[in-house]
Amino acid sequence: MSAWQMYWFVKLDDLRGLFIGINALCGVLLLVACGLLLAGYCEDECGEPWYKRAEKAAFVAVVCVLIVSPIVALLPSTKQMAAIYLVPKIVNNDDIRELAGDGMELMKSKMAEWIESTTGNDAQ
Repeated sequence: MSAWQMYWFVKLDDLRGLFIGINALCGVLLLVACGLLLAGYCEDECGEPWYKRAEKAAFVAVVCVLIVSPIVALLPSTKQMAAIYLVPKIVNNDDIRELAGDGMELMKSKMAEWIESTTGNDAQ
């Protein structure tokens, strides 16, 4: 794993928080735009009707929410990324598989010794 990959791996939670914040701001903008549309508020000095400005704000907010929401939903957390990256490497590693087999044999022999010592049956 390179330093660049490690940097992004560690920063995933911060990116997720940033996109959640952007999504929240877009939601507030959408509420304000809807409020302007419903209230019929603020005539523009430039001659543009109030509802044109509110329509633009609502359109921008909807587009932002539609873009940012899937990013928030699909961006993995650091823990999820660790599982995505490390679990296949561990599962497909032959050395770890051999280690697990050796560990199982050791556990069985120690379990047999413990059973013999607790029951008092020495088969020697």
